[in-house]
Amino acid sequence: MDEEWVTDIIRRELTSDAVAFDVGAHIGYTTVAMAGTGATVHAFELHPATAALLECTANANRDLAIHVHPVGLGCARGQIRLPLGETYMTAIRSENGEGALCTIETMDAYREQEALPLPDFVKIDVEMAEIDCLNGARETLRHRPPLLIEFHTGKLLTEGLALLRDMGYTHFVCEHPEAMAKVRGFCASVICRA
Repeated sequence: MDEEWVTDIIRRELTSDAVAFDVGAHIGYTTVAMAGTGATVHAFELHPATAALLECTANANRDLAIHVHPVGLGCARGQIRLPLGETYMTAIRSENGEGALCTIETMDAYREQEALPLPDFVKIDVEMAEIDCLNGARETLRHRPPLLIEFHTGKLLTEGLALLRDMGYTHFVCEHPEAMAKVRGFCASVICRA
């Protein structure tokens, strides 16, 4: 995601009493931006090594309401082995049987299991697993909080918007269209509202 644009959206969307989910939080840039508004942030990160760095970010910002969850959110519960890239990034879709054991849950089941409140805002940046994440979040998103989703291919964007329409979302805006022309190919961050 384009950090400056995302930060502007976060400041515009979140209030001090909000609950935000940062799905695919990486090492915590957007997590800190969200919590900096006064919101309570639940940050989810798939790979244990990256989640440990996210925990360090949370510990360095103890004045902020950040809760780290070392779990990936997808369409089904499971465990997979994933490698870790140079930038501490990985993706459910990069499973190759090597690397660290990573846990995946659905947002719906995990939220219920951990008694997490319904989110007022959700950011999703899960490296090609956008559709899986949305499919595992149908109950959580029933009240239709605003979403900021990074779609990593044109096909995922098309599938994602169709799925979101079925879920009751009707307004989609890519406020930073330059994001669709990133060096490594298509990438679009979209604000989704009911």
